[in-house]
Amino acid sequence: MKFSHLTERISGEGARAWAVHYEAMRRRRAGQEVIILSVGDPDFDTPPAIVAEAKASLDRGRTHYSGIVGDPHLRAAIARYHGTRAGVAAGPENVVVMAGAQCALFGSVLCLLDPEEEVIVPEPMYVTYEAVVGASGASIRRVPLRPEHGFRLQAEDVAAAIGPRTRAVLINSPHNPTGAVIRRGELEKLAALCRLHDLWLISDEVYGSLVFEGVRQASRAWRSAPSSSTACRNPTP
Repeated sequence: MKFSHLTERISGEGARAWAVHYEAMRRRRAGQEVIILSVGDPDFDTPPAIVAEAKASLDRGRTHYSGIVGDPHLRAAIARYHGTRAGVAAGPENVVVMAGAQCALFGSVLCLLDPEEEVIVPEPMYVTYEAVVGASGASIRRVPLRPEHGFRLQAEDVAAAIGPRTRAVLINSPHNPTGAVIRRGELEKLAALCRLHDLWLISDEVYGSLVFEGVRQASRAWRSAPSSSTACRNPTP
């Protein structure tokens, strides 16, 4: 039996990394004492208030299809939260609710990238990025994160990597696996660079709420970056 080429594009070193997690879980079920550091699955249960609300929602009959882009009230609440946190105006029409960050990245990549195009991604990168980008048929142009810069992405390195097939830049801050947080000035340079070359900026902010000092949002950098003759496009997964 032959599988589609998609299954080949979503394979690779990053996808194989999950084998470590599955092996660790297998050994734990077998009774071995294993400390699992492979994926970010908390070892505590979901807070009781969230569990109770989920049950109450089911009891109220909310068991039917929801909107394709999410419940309108939830989207409005997310928009208000984003507006307060990022300091930019947002409405429910700017929000799409998905099952998680990986689903959001997957959907964004499929909407923004065509086969043979490139997305610039800092390296080291989160293990799923390779398969997420590969699913679209696009490829990754890797830009190294250097220790002398605190592993923070430099606009100059991104500029040097931009080529005729470059379509987007994918950033992750706070960064996995280094933990580095991109500074506001560095984000403003990236925003200006994306405007100049008409590139999408995909900002994976799954760890954004873990920044306790000096709140940083990519959208603020977009707002304050110098304008240019090309349009700025900033989807937020």
